[in-house]
Amino acid sequence: MEFRTVCKAQASPLRLSPRRPLVFAGSCFSENICRRLRRALWPAYNFTGALYNPESIISALRLMLTGEEPTLPKDSLLHNAGLWHCWYLDSGFSDITPEGVERKFIAAALSLRKVMESGADLIITFGTAWVYRLISPEYLRGSEVFTVGNCHKIPSVAFNREKLSVEDICRQWIDLSDEIKERYPDSRLIFTLSPVRHIKDGFAGNSLSKATLRVAIDEMVEGMKPEAVYFPAYEILLDDLRDYRFYASDMLHPSEQAVEYIYERFIETFVDESDRQLLKAGEALDRAYRHRPIIPTEENLHRLKQNFNEKADALTAIWPEALLPEFQDCRDVAHDHDGDDRGDTTGRNL
Repeated sequence: MEFRTVCKAQASPLRLSPRRPLVFAGSCFSENICRRLRRALWPAYNFTGALYNPESIISALRLMLTGEEPTLPKDSLLHNAGLWHCWYLDSGFSDITPEGVERKFIAAALSLRKVMESGADLIITFGTAWVYRLISPEYLRGSEVFTVGNCHKIPSVAFNREKLSVEDICRQWIDLSDEIKERYPDSRLIFTLSPVRHIKDGFAGNSLSKATLRVAIDEMVEGMKPEAVYFPAYEILLDDLRDYRFYASDMLHPSEQAVEYIYERFIETFVDESDRQLLKAGEALDRAYRHRPIIPTEENLHRLKQNFNEKADALTAIWPEALLPEFQDCRDVAHDHDGDDRGDTTGRNL
């Protein structure tokens, strides 16, 4: 007797390979999967930071990918609580000077363009259909009303809260998809719906939002086939796992165990068996990188470093795209630190 409904992975006609980079954009859930892929040494990046609604993701990608040179509109900057921010971007781009915000944006945009030119695929995760439109004259400074990617702790009276329609989402994303395909013809799109509930929208509001996004994704995928597909991360957590033991302590975000389960379904859905072996070898190398000797003598550290370099050379001989730049930089450094040098998925240092 079965006591749960299993969301079995079905092989997608769109195949992914760790020899080809992935670019993630969207909610914090996409960051979880991006980090997990990087632990297997898949070159995966999130250049835009956490953005939750379809319109804000479009704005950030369009700013970074279109035009001769990436440029941040001057009227998109604001100063609050001692920092400069950009309305279109998350707080990871904030800085003590407006020039600092622009430097971070340009570095991320140039890195994104470089990765897209190498044949990257895009994985887009929608979190909510609710948007916040800036309406306060104090902050608009003559600009037209627009949707912000982050409110940056500005009082709610400065915004109008609205829900995007299915038509709004489809129209804007099909336009952006056409622009991306024109510039990067090898790119493909994978859409996902974040299983993280936005309780601030209310239980009913969150359900309405997720339903709107799911219908919009279905219509877009149907119109973009075979260059776009849907991955059911939302259904895996809510219909397959379906238990609070698979949630983090806030009861909203997926636990590490749930992320791992969704990652496994992702690999089964999109990756061929031969490439799965590469990912297993990447994970083994990642574990070797993290390993610390019980007695950190110079001899033990040297032996550990030598063992790691031998494994790295063997892997890169068959998978030259595997090691991310941050990882390669650490190969000639003694393992005397505990941090994950590949934890920053922004790729701003490419």
